[in-house]
Amino acid sequence: MLDEKLPSHGNDKLVPPHPILVGHLATTVEAKVRKDIEERVLREANFDGQVREAIEPGTMPAMSQLDWLISKTQTQCCGSAL
Repeated sequence: MLDEKLPSHGNDKLVPPHPILVGHLATTVEAKVRKDIEERVLREANFDGQVREAIEPGTMPAMSQLDWLISKTQTQCCGSAL
């Protein structure tokens, strides 16, 4: 219906109001800038390398140590082991 009426008014497209366009542009630009900066910061900090290093065999605590730590944390937090 709108497609039929617009050409008769000299318009062939429906354009959102200026504030809507500006808001969409601002949101789109912010998202792009945020993504670019996030990628750069993670790359410069060698984030992926740090994760790989942290989970390498021999660097993680043994399961018995983890069980003990979880038990101790629960006791301190809640008064008794869960």
